[in-house]
Amino acid sequence: MTAEVYKILIIVTLLMQSLCIVAGFRLIDKVENRPLLLFVLFGVGIIFLIQLMDLLALDYPSDALLDTPIYFEIISLISTLTLLMILLTLNFQLSESIRAKQYAQYVKPELKPIQRAPLEIKPVEKVEHKEVPTVNGNIEEIKAQLEKVTEQRDKLVSLISHDLRTPLNSVFGFCQLLRDGEYKGKKEVKKFAENIYDLSKIQLNAFNKILEWTRYESKDVQFNPTEFDVTSTINFISKSFLNITDKKNITIRVNSESNLMVFADEFMIMEVLKNLLENAIKYSREGSTVEIITHYHSKLNKLVILVCDSGIGINKN
Repeated sequence: MTAEVYKILIIVTLLMQSLCIVAGFRLIDKVENRPLLLFVLFGVGIIFLIQLMDLLALDYPSDALLDTPIYFEIISLISTLTLLMILLTLNFQLSESIRAKQYAQYVKPELKPIQRAPLEIKPVEKVEHKEVPTVNGNIEEIKAQLEKVTEQRDKLVSLISHDLRTPLNSVFGFCQLLRDGEYKGKKEVKKFAENIYDLSKIQLNAFNKILEWTRYESKDVQFNPTEFDVTSTINFISKSFLNITDKKNITIRVNSESNLMVFADEFMIMEVLKNLLENAIKYSREGSTVEIITHYHSKLNKLVILVCDSGIGINKN
């Protein structure tokens, strides 16, 4: 960089700093943060003096300082960047001042003088003792309703986590096997697809269960008995746990006659079986067997369904 080019650059910078100083002094009365503006103007003045000394040094060069071109470039870069920061600061101060004044015009409340009115004293009505039990009764009723809502919420969360998560985990397991190619031929792919289909039906039944539970809570529950094959239902429920039993190496054995027709609510029977079978698998040891047995009780004229496992059992105490 030649001395003539650097001299022109300093002159342009000095002119811009002069305009900046003039604009800053004109804004002193308009900007609320005056100390900051004065500090900025003081900095501009210091840089202005440094640039002026550099300009004089060009007219009277010194071998110790001005023979190195890097010196001129550093001074020019620092001065230009500092000037840019100062201009941005002034612009920000001006914008904030204008915005604050505009905001004050719109949000400033209109103050009205307080009107004096004659003071009127009214006697306090006496509360009868008979009304106190009524208030306490209302509080207890509200408390009972809140406890019922909390209980219903917890029950709903339990239904969703228990009845929706288990089939979804099984569906996810079978889909993962298909994705990873862990199958042997088309027959096993068809088997996985059938399992996914059956689990999807269980998922739909779980949604229906939630709807039935909401109806029950609203006193609109209905018992819908139909004739169905209970053995087919047991096999259907046991297939929904294949993904879990395979991980624990547990075998589910169904000991029930085929085409065993009963007259009952199939949906409720399925839910009871699912809960019993899930607990049996959960607490059974690896490599064990869970057996589902159906037995007709002639004296009671009822069908008995047993879920047998080798788990830890329930403490008698």
